Amino acid sequence: MKNFKLITLAFLAVFTFTTSCSSDDDSGVADDSGNTDDTVVVAVDSEFVLNGVTYPVAQGIVQSFGDNGNGTSFDFDITLFSDTITFDPTTGFSGAGEVVYLDLNSDNATSLSDGTYVFAVDTGNFPDRNAFTVMDNSFGAVNFDTAAGTADAGVVATTGSVVELTIEGGVYTIMYDILGGDGTTNIIGSYQGTLTSI
Repeated sequence: MKNFKLITLAFLAVFTFTTSCSSDDDSGVADDSGNTDDTVVVAVDSEFVLNGVTYPVAQGIVQSFGDNGNGTSFDFDITLFSDTITFDPTTGFSGAGEVVYLDLNSDNATSLSDGTYVFAVDTGNFPDRNAFTVMDNSFGAVNFDTAAGTADAGVVATTGSVVELTIEGGVYTIMYDILGGDGTTNIIGSYQGTLTSI
């Protein structure tokens, strides 16, 4: 019985020591962005890589096209573009640079929902536009070295895509993997920032 009490006391002493030290490392001091020491902030580059070349996409817009006609999914298009391109809601795009176009379908009528959007072929039937799908884009999901209003220097249509999307405090984090129309070209990219709602 004496050994049992000693083992129990030793266990309690170790348990008390380890639990009392767990919060000693928290200073609770916020950094310049308002985060405390125990908050991890992961920065995401706003760029895509195509054939070993990195292209920046510094800004973007999101457009709502409403109900897809099936009552369960809602069409939102995201266009990301380099800082050498400008967008005006009245006149459209101007300038030259890079553009990424993502045709997404959400389960929410008022905004995109966080989640994984997977590839779906657009056969022209609205039921194909299920929630959490990203549609194929034969006219070019990625345009590089392009100028608004002219023939594109480089266009990559998509035959497959996966898009990971989260929105926190108005900041979009988008990770995308696009398979080009030739079945071999991959475009891997990401974006983190606000999007102008059109």
